[in-house]
Amino acid sequence: MKHLISKAALAVAMVAGAGTAMAADDGHFFVNGELGSKSFSLSTAVKDVKDKEAIGGVRFGYMWNNGPFSFGPEIGYVILGSVNGIAVAQPVDGVSPRIVTPDYLVRLKTSGWTIGGNGKFQFGDHWFVSGRGGLFRANTRTRLADITTSQVVYSHKNAKTSYYAGVGAGYDFNEHFGLGVNFDYYRAKVNLGGGDKTSGFGIKTYGVTAEYRF
Repeated sequence: MKHLISKAALAVAMVAGAGTAMAADDGHFFVNGELGSKSFSLSTAVKDVKDKEAIGGVRFGYMWNNGPFSFGPEIGYVILGSVNGIAVAQPVDGVSPRIVTPDYLVRLKTSGWTIGGNGKFQFGDHWFVSGRGGLFRANTRTRLADITTSQVVYSHKNAKTSYYAGVGAGYDFNEHFGLGVNFDYYRAKVNLGGGDKTSGFGIKTYGVTAEYRF
Protein backbone atom coordinates (compact mmCIF):
# COMPACT_ATOMS: atom_id res chain seq x y z
CA MET A 1 0.00 0.00 0.00
CA LYS A 2 2.82 2.43 0.89
CA HIS A 3 4.51 1.76 -2.44
CA LEU A 4 1.26 2.36 -4.35
CA ILE A 5 0.58 5.62 -2.52
CA SER A 6 4.16 6.76 -3.19
CA LYS A 7 3.76 6.01 -6.89
CA ALA A 8 0.43 7.81 -6.96
CA ALA A 9 1.93 10.86 -5.25
CA LEU A 10 4.84 10.87 -7.72
CA ALA A 11 2.41 10.62 -10.64
CA VAL A 12 0.38 13.56 -9.34
CA ALA A 13 3.54 15.62 -8.85
CA MET A 14 4.71 14.88 -12.39
CA VAL A 15 1.27 15.67 -13.80
CA ALA A 16 1.09 18.91 -11.84
CA GLY A 17 4.51 19.99 -13.09
CA ALA A 18 3.67 19.14 -16.69
CA GLY A 19 0.28 20.82 -16.48
CA THR A 20 1.75 24.03 -15.08
CA ALA A 21 4.29 24.17 -17.88
CA MET A 22 1.66 23.80 -20.59
CA ALA A 23 -0.70 26.44 -21.89
CA ALA A 24 -4.29 26.26 -20.72
CA ASP A 25 -5.49 25.33 -24.22
CA ASP A 26 -3.25 22.23 -24.25
CA GLY A 27 -4.81 20.45 -21.32
CA HIS A 28 -6.68 20.53 -18.04
CA PHE A 29 -6.91 18.96 -14.63
CA PHE A 30 -10.07 17.09 -13.73
CA VAL A 31 -11.83 15.62 -10.73
CA ASN A 32 -14.88 13.38 -10.95
CA GLY A 33 -17.15 11.43 -8.68
CA GLU A 34 -19.16 8.31 -9.44
CA LEU A 35 -22.17 6.54 -7.92
CA GLY A 36 -23.70 3.31 -9.15
CA SER A 37 -24.31 -0.40 -8.68
CA LYS A 38 -22.29 -3.59 -9.13
CA SER A 39 -22.30 -7.31 -9.72
CA PHE A 40 -19.76 -9.81 -8.37
CA SER A 41 -18.26 -12.63 -10.46
CA LEU A 42 -17.43 -15.21 -7.81
CA SER A 43 -16.26 -18.80 -8.15
CA THR A 44 -18.56 -21.81 -7.96
CA ALA A 45 -17.43 -22.18 -4.34
CA VAL A 46 -19.92 -19.41 -3.47
CA LYS A 47 -23.64 -19.69 -4.25
CA ASP A 48 -26.82 -17.66 -3.64
CA VAL A 49 -24.86 -14.43 -4.05
CA LYS A 50 -26.68 -11.25 -3.05
CA ASP A 51 -25.12 -7.85 -3.68
CA LYS A 52 -25.43 -5.20 -1.01
CA GLU A 53 -24.74 -1.46 -1.05
CA ALA A 54 -24.06 0.94 -3.90
CA ILE A 55 -20.58 1.68 -5.23
CA GLY A 56 -18.81 5.03 -5.28
CA GLY A 57 -15.51 6.51 -6.27
CA VAL A 58 -13.51 9.65 -6.96
CA ARG A 59 -10.75 10.22 -9.53
CA PHE A 60 -8.25 13.02 -10.10
CA GLY A 61 -5.92 13.52 -13.04
CA TYR A 62 -4.72 15.54 -15.99
CA MET A 63 -5.69 15.37 -19.66
CA TRP A 64 -3.65 16.57 -22.62
CA ASN A 65 -5.74 17.68 -25.59
CA ASN A 66 -4.92 16.81 -29.20
CA GLY A 67 -7.85 17.82 -31.38
CA PRO A 68 -10.84 15.64 -30.49
CA PHE A 69 -8.60 13.30 -28.46
CA SER A 70 -7.60 13.75 -24.82
CA PHE A 71 -5.42 11.45 -22.73
CA GLY A 72 -3.52 11.39 -19.46
CA PRO A 73 -2.92 9.78 -16.05
CA GLU A 74 -5.38 9.41 -13.19
CA ILE A 75 -5.45 8.25 -9.59
CA GLY A 76 -8.52 7.47 -7.53
CA TYR A 77 -10.21 5.59 -4.74
CA VAL A 78 -13.25 3.32 -5.10
CA ILE A 79 -15.63 1.79 -2.56
CA LEU A 80 -17.18 -1.31 -4.10
CA GLY A 81 -19.54 -2.25 -1.28
CA SER A 82 -20.19 -5.73 0.05
CA VAL A 83 -21.76 -8.97 -1.12
CA ASN A 84 -23.28 -11.91 0.78
CA GLY A 85 -23.48 -15.56 -0.22
CA ILE A 86 -22.99 -19.14 0.92
CA ALA A 87 -19.51 -20.63 0.78
CA VAL A 88 -19.88 -24.26 -0.23
CA ALA A 89 -17.85 -26.87 1.65
CA GLN A 90 -15.11 -28.39 -0.54
CA PRO A 91 -12.18 -30.74 0.10
CA VAL A 92 -8.60 -29.57 0.25
CA ASP A 93 -7.11 -30.62 -3.08
CA GLY A 94 -4.56 -27.89 -3.71
CA VAL A 95 -6.92 -26.04 -6.05
CA SER A 96 -10.29 -25.65 -4.38
CA PRO A 97 -10.77 -23.09 -1.57
CA ARG A 98 -9.85 -24.62 1.78
CA ILE A 99 -13.34 -25.02 3.20
CA VAL A 100 -13.62 -28.47 4.72
CA THR A 101 -16.50 -28.02 7.17
CA PRO A 102 -20.23 -27.47 6.43
CA ASP A 103 -21.38 -24.50 4.37
CA TYR A 104 -20.75 -21.01 5.72
CA LEU A 105 -22.36 -17.64 5.26
CA VAL A 106 -19.76 -15.48 3.54
CA ARG A 107 -19.54 -11.68 3.32
CA LEU A 108 -17.01 -9.85 1.16
CA LYS A 109 -16.28 -6.13 1.27
CA THR A 110 -13.90 -4.47 -1.19
CA SER A 111 -12.38 -1.02 -1.70
CA GLY A 112 -9.07 0.29 -2.95
CA TRP A 113 -6.80 2.72 -4.79
CA THR A 114 -6.48 2.97 -8.55
CA ILE A 115 -3.64 4.40 -10.60
CA GLY A 116 -3.66 4.33 -14.38
CA GLY A 117 -4.47 6.21 -17.55
CA ASN A 118 -7.53 7.36 -19.41
CA GLY A 119 -8.50 8.61 -22.85
CA LYS A 120 -11.40 10.49 -24.36
CA PHE A 121 -12.73 11.10 -27.87
CA GLN A 122 -15.16 13.96 -28.48
CA PHE A 123 -17.62 14.03 -31.37
CA GLY A 124 -20.50 16.23 -32.38
CA ASP A 125 -20.67 19.40 -30.36
CA HIS A 126 -20.61 17.96 -26.85
CA TRP A 127 -20.68 14.13 -26.88
CA PHE A 128 -17.75 11.88 -25.94
CA VAL A 129 -16.67 8.28 -25.42
CA SER A 130 -13.94 7.33 -22.95
CA GLY A 131 -11.76 4.48 -21.74
CA ARG A 132 -9.51 3.85 -18.75
CA GLY A 133 -7.37 1.19 -17.15
CA GLY A 134 -4.49 0.52 -14.78
CA LEU A 135 -3.57 -0.97 -11.41
CA PHE A 136 -6.08 -1.65 -8.65
CA ARG A 137 -4.83 -2.07 -5.08
CA ALA A 138 -7.77 -4.04 -3.69
CA ASN A 139 -8.47 -4.28 0.04
CA THR A 140 -10.87 -7.18 0.57
CA ARG A 141 -12.31 -8.27 3.91
CA THR A 142 -13.70 -11.80 4.10
CA ARG A 143 -15.99 -12.94 6.90
CA LEU A 144 -17.33 -16.48 7.33
CA ALA A 145 -20.16 -17.19 9.75
CA ASP A 146 -21.90 -20.36 10.91
CA ILE A 147 -24.88 -20.95 8.63
CA THR A 148 -27.19 -21.86 11.54
CA THR A 149 -26.08 -19.52 14.33
CA SER A 150 -24.59 -16.65 12.25
CA GLN A 151 -21.62 -16.64 14.61
CA VAL A 152 -18.43 -15.40 12.93
CA VAL A 153 -15.87 -18.20 12.71
CA TYR A 154 -13.29 -16.64 10.38
CA SER A 155 -12.29 -13.11 9.41
CA HIS A 156 -9.49 -12.11 7.07
CA LYS A 157 -8.34 -8.94 5.31
CA ASN A 158 -5.91 -8.96 2.42
CA ALA A 159 -4.47 -6.31 0.10
CA LYS A 160 -3.54 -7.42 -3.42
CA THR A 161 -2.61 -5.46 -6.54
CA SER A 162 -4.45 -6.40 -9.70
CA TYR A 163 -6.07 -4.33 -12.47
CA TYR A 164 -9.10 -2.34 -13.53
CA ALA A 165 -10.47 -1.31 -16.93
CA GLY A 166 -13.55 0.50 -18.16
CA VAL A 167 -15.40 2.38 -20.88
CA GLY A 168 -17.89 5.22 -20.81
CA ALA A 169 -19.86 7.80 -22.73
CA GLY A 170 -21.37 11.15 -21.90
CA TYR A 171 -22.09 14.79 -22.60
CA ASP A 172 -20.02 17.90 -21.83
CA PHE A 173 -22.28 20.86 -21.10
CA ASN A 174 -19.35 23.27 -21.32
CA GLU A 175 -15.56 23.29 -21.00
CA HIS A 176 -15.76 22.76 -17.23
CA PHE A 177 -18.61 20.34 -16.53
CA GLY A 178 -19.88 17.05 -17.94
CA LEU A 179 -21.93 13.97 -17.09
CA GLY A 180 -21.31 10.41 -18.16
CA VAL A 181 -22.19 6.74 -17.69
CA ASN A 182 -19.50 4.13 -17.12
CA PHE A 183 -18.92 0.40 -17.08
CA ASP A 184 -15.83 -0.74 -15.17
CA TYR A 185 -14.30 -4.07 -14.23
CA TYR A 186 -12.16 -4.51 -11.11
CA ARG A 187 -10.15 -7.64 -10.33
CA ALA A 188 -9.51 -8.58 -6.69
CA LYS A 189 -8.57 -11.54 -4.46
CA VAL A 190 -10.53 -13.38 -1.78
CA ASN A 191 -9.42 -15.71 1.00
CA LEU A 192 -12.13 -18.26 1.84
CA GLY A 193 -10.34 -19.78 4.79
CA GLY A 194 -7.10 -21.59 5.50
CA GLY A 195 -3.58 -20.19 5.26
CA ASP A 196 -2.68 -17.65 2.61
CA LYS A 197 -4.61 -19.27 -0.25
CA THR A 198 -6.55 -16.74 -2.32
CA SER A 199 -8.61 -16.91 -5.48
CA GLY A 200 -9.46 -14.15 -7.91
CA PHE A 201 -12.88 -12.63 -8.46
CA GLY A 202 -14.28 -9.80 -10.54
CA ILE A 203 -16.51 -6.82 -9.76
CA LYS A 204 -18.48 -5.21 -12.57
CA THR A 205 -19.74 -1.69 -11.86
CA TYR A 206 -22.30 0.49 -13.63
CA GLY A 207 -22.29 4.14 -12.64
CA VAL A 208 -23.07 7.78 -13.36
CA THR A 209 -20.16 10.23 -13.21
CA ALA A 210 -20.07 13.99 -12.76
CA GLU A 211 -16.80 15.66 -13.78
CA TYR A 212 -15.34 19.12 -13.21
CA ARG A 213 -12.38 20.34 -15.27
CA PHE A 214 -10.10 23.24 -14.42
